[in-house]
Formats: sequence, structure tokens, C-alpha cells
Amino acid sequence: MRNLSRLPKKQLTQEEGFKLARAYAASDMTQQAFADSVGIHVARLGYWIRLARKEAAASAADNVPVTFMEIPATASKPVVGSTAFYKLQLPTGVLVDVPTGFCPRELNQLLNIINCL
Repeated sequence: MRNLSRLPKKQLTQEEGFKLARAYAASDMTQQAFADSVGIHVARLGYWIRLARKEAAASAADNVPVTFMEIPATASKPVVGSTAFYKLQLPTGVLVDVPTGFCPRELNQLLNIINCL
């Protein structure tokens, strides 16, 4: 791997860019000062920082175990005036209140839409 102390005006590999982002995070410097010290434009440093954060977030989300438990619907229509409901908290932190007597197909569609967000 190339030394990151003074980088040539050449495209960085993903490994080098992430190493650069980690080195910046460990420093006590501003982005501008750090970028100047390693010889790259501050916008390029910002790009690698954003990409590294996005990669870290995606990796963390992939490590969250997902479990499902089948809950049979007891009625085909919600009971009028009923305040009973299931409260679901998804791994993303989204809360979904589902009234008793829910339509499983509609709930499945809703959860698929939320999962795509």
C-alpha cells in the first residue's frame, strides 16, 4: 500500500480511501488541514469520509439478526371501537402499530414498503 503522507494525483483504491478516512478520524485536524497534510483536495477527503460512513452503516445493518414470529389474525376486519393493537419495533427503529384483526396481506405490503425506504 502506498504511504498516505503525500499522495500523488492518482485515483485511490477503496482500501486506500478508507484508510485515509480512518486516519483523518483519528487525527485532531480539520478536514482542510488534514487534506493539505496528505496532499489531496478537501472534497476528495470528504468523499472518502462519507463513503466510509455509509459502508460502516450498511455493514452494521447487515449484522442485525432478523427474526419473525407468525401471529394468526383472529378476525378479517378490525373490531369497531377496539383500541387493542400490536406494537412492532423494526430493527431500523421504526414503530408500527397494528390493530387487532389486521389483514396479513396489507401488513406484509406495508412492511415491504418500509423495508425499501
